[in-house]
Amino acid sequence: KPPIIIVDAGHGGFDGGATAKDGTIEKDINLKIARYVSEYLILLGFEKENLSQMHLKMAKKKRNN
Repeated sequence: KPPIIIVDAGHGGFDGGATAKDGTIEKDINLKIARYVSEYLILLGFEKENLSQMHLKMAKKKRNN
């Protein structure tokens, strides 16, 4: 079984990170990169989990218990 690689895009929710002079927000760049890396890892045959998806799954599991 291939290893699972966890991709964490970083800033999210209320903390968007830094904002550039042109208004670009750090979290938007991080998310694009995380999505690209995730898709590339899948093409290479790895299993991947996004940290935000893992948090949602854990929260749902807690609610169901």
